[in-house]
Amino acid sequence: MSNGRERRAPGRPDDFQTPAWALDPLWPHLWLGWHIWEPACGKGNLVRAMDERGFTVTGTDITHGTDFLTADPPPFNCLITNPPYSIKDAWIERCYALEKPFALLMPFTALEGKRRQAMFRRYGIEVIVLPSRIHFETPTGRTDGRAWFPTFWVTWGLDIGSALTFWQEPTPEVIMDKEVVVIDRQLCIFEV
Repeated sequence: MSNGRERRAPGRPDDFQTPAWALDPLWPHLWLGWHIWEPACGKGNLVRAMDERGFTVTGTDITHGTDFLTADPPPFNCLITNPPYSIKDAWIERCYALEKPFALLMPFTALEGKRRQAMFRRYGIEVIVLPSRIHFETPTGRTDGRAWFPTFWVTWGLDIGSALTFWQEPTPEVIMDKEVVVIDRQLCIFEV
């Protein structure tokens, strides 16, 4: 039986890096004063994106010596990560046990399985479905390949407001005499 370190070693099947835009549907549900823990940070794409938005972020990873499943957590208010899918049950269970808000980027197959469904029924779940597949950076460094599976955010404690949310990028519209426009995935509001 292999340990978690072998499963998350660079170049292994769970070593896929998430582009920063995957965080876009989470921004409205995060408090700027929160300290966020990213426990599967890999190369740090999500850590950098959250830091650039003004969040205090701690990034750890098993490849850097911190095993999420066994380590004492750093001080944090919310956990956000793209966990290794090969051991997703253990990650979901640990997240619920920590009793802090979390968002896990998961494949749609995470809704399957008796163990996961039992946890979701017991503790609750809110889901944000992404409008398109994420093109992860592969262990070889490629980002131009087509993703072969859809993903979504499994959240708990973020008060998304709906058990199931289909997120889409905001489009320009006029709200109360202000034009709302997305520029480089940033929401900008202009006087009309």
